[in-house]
Amino acid sequence: MDEGRFLFALFYDNPSDGSRGLLPEEDLSVGAIYNTVRYNSATYILPPGEYPIEPYLLNMMPNAYDTTAAPLLQILLGRLEARITPPSGESRNLGNVLIAQNRLSTAAADERALFGAFAPVDAYRVTTLNPEFTGYPFDQYGDYTIELEGSVEDVWGNRFEGGGTYHLLIAEPMDLTPGVLPGTPFQVGDALNTSLHIAPGMAADVTITARLYPLDGSPMVEQVYAGQANPYGYFHPEDAPLLFETPGEYIIDYEARYTDENGHLWAGSLRSAGVVGGSTSTLGMTGSQSSLSRKRA
Repeated sequence: MDEGRFLFALFYDNPSDGSRGLLPEEDLSVGAIYNTVRYNSATYILPPGEYPIEPYLLNMMPNAYDTTAAPLLQILLGRLEARITPPSGESRNLGNVLIAQNRLSTAAADERALFGAFAPVDAYRVTTLNPEFTGYPFDQYGDYTIELEGSVEDVWGNRFEGGGTYHLLIAEPMDLTPGVLPGTPFQVGDALNTSLHIAPGMAADVTITARLYPLDGSPMVEQVYAGQANPYGYFHPEDAPLLFETPGEYIIDYEARYTDENGHLWAGSLRSAGVVGGSTSTLGMTGSQSSLSRKRA
């Protein structure tokens, strides 16, 4: 019997402000999830509610609204074991249960209405049909730790393991709009605009972490901006802006947190990534006058 490892993703059908799917920290160095809409944020945030803690096995299906096919692997057997630690610190062991069957898609008749026509739909998920796994109540504001381990076996006797430690933040969602459109390309000599607008407006604690990975392989450059937004949700640090001094790639993580007078936690997380070109870059934009004319017509 052959053995391997799967990337077990959680919450794939419960997006976090455009992010879809959460991987365990043990697999972050070897895998990532990209849903064709945006980069997954550094923090996965969901409002209080009941959510499944059953894994999605991605890339098993065509995941397109106009195509259907059998899964790449036909799962026959499996088990899941989970322990959940809420913000209060009182861990709960859900035990070791059998996987009963696979499950495709959500209750929506057409998932394009939920995720868009060009985002993956009808993701492959295994389910235990156990209520504690299919709809666990995340009813406390704050950080949850989910320890999930499992294995599945296909009809040919191949066994695959997956899971690990997942981190989920339960909070009311904020919308973050940075001063620079996410994905904006820069050139050497440009400075990063580190302003941020938060909606709904509130005096949230803000952290912006900018990392530049030089093209020549030299050490990563990191700069962190932290402070508090004004009561209208606007943040602009007094620190000197990050100056892009070498070509490479950048990642910027925006994080905001606020606890209101009722004790409700609000949070937002956004990741931006792009490139920094050399000062002599030949990148440019061109267009066709005829095509523009046809669009106006």
